[in-house]
Amino acid sequence: MNNPSKLRMTTLLMLLLAMMISGCGAPRDKSPAAEPQVFQGARPQSRNEPATRVVMILMDLSGSFTEKMANDGEAYQFALNVIDQYFRSQSGTNDNIVLAQISGTRRSLLWEGSPRQLRETFPSADSFREFLLSNADPRGSLVHEGMRNAIDYLTHHSVYGTSNAKTVTLVLSDMDDTSFGDSEERLNKSLVANAHNQGAIGIYFCNQLTVEDWKQRLASAGYINYVVESEIVGKPQLPKFEVFPRTVE
Repeated sequence: MNNPSKLRMTTLLMLLLAMMISGCGAPRDKSPAAEPQVFQGARPQSRNEPATRVVMILMDLSGSFTEKMANDGEAYQFALNVIDQYFRSQSGTNDNIVLAQISGTRRSLLWEGSPRQLRETFPSADSFREFLLSNADPRGSLVHEGMRNAIDYLTHHSVYGTSNAKTVTLVLSDMDDTSFGDSEERLNKSLVANAHNQGAIGIYFCNQLTVEDWKQRLASAGYINYVVESEIVGKPQLPKFEVFPRTVE
């Protein structure tokens, strides 16, 4: 006489085996929702498209400098002046502004969009200040790392790093770095690469004692179009977008 418990176990195993066999042959769901999402980088521009103009504003949000950049509204006013000087007369659809930070974090990039989107996203100095403070880490001043990350983003970007783009990096910092190790050497390599890519650069609010040092460093890196000004300059000069042919492909 058959054991009822063994019979039930045998029946259950047979059902499971049948389900596994039928599952192996089931068609794979190829609907868009079932496919993994793969990030696609920006499409490189052709030489026939209008030139992309990009301004990177790199703001020091470390320690006491946060007061000047955020609370006093100087960073916001600087950003508006940049829009007026660079984009008012000939703003194009390919013009972009990138906001980045120098502080105690290596997360440099903060925001990216068109000049119009910047005004819409941050309609007042208060909204801009809140955004900066929410992303800042005032416990350090990683000037070299922050600059390197931001500049590398422009240099190696699939569009901004092409021969059909013009880039300017504007650094708002006293340039007093608190990091250790070889961060300065790594930054120098990034500066050389960006200069070779014919980017322009400006440094503002720089410690008076290091202005000449930074001028020499940028010149040694190969920059043709650069500006270094201290905190005492009332109306800073902005570097111009390069106008000579790019050498990169």
